[in-house]
Amino acid sequence: MNPPMKRPGPVRAALAAAALLLVAGCGAPASAPNAFMPPLRAECGGGFAALFHGIEAQPDGRISTFTRGIGRADPPALLRTDPALVARWNKALDEARFGQQDDAGGGNMSCALVRGVGASAQTVRWRQDEAPPAAVAGVFGEMMALRPAVER
Repeated sequence: MNPPMKRPGPVRAALAAAALLLVAGCGAPASAPNAFMPPLRAECGGGFAALFHGIEAQPDGRISTFTRGIGRADPPALLRTDPALVARWNKALDEARFGQQDDAGGGNMSCALVRGVGASAQTVRWRQDEAPPAAVAGVFGEMMALRPAVER
């Protein structure tokens, strides 16, 4: 004969309830649909100080302007938050097969569209005095158009 089962304690009951909510998806954050989108960065610059200006777009919809270079890394300045716009840019790059685009390498003064971070980032770079490749021109143009006029 089996011994009588004990009632679960409050901690065990709370863990069981949390597990059920997690499995059901009820505990997912509001930004979960965008959690797997990579961040985007559109930038132009280079030269002696390797100074770059541009726009960063995070998966949660934060769109910021930035300046970085040798010995300089200004904190990003938030322009707006628009998750739908960042999702549209990522979808457009998916449709353009961004990961299969050639990286022309740019030059001393170049522009780039970067998708992702670190070693897994994908980059398409071109000379600053040339037009961007057709596959990235729309997204790059929209992103850079958000920069304040003072930075252009």
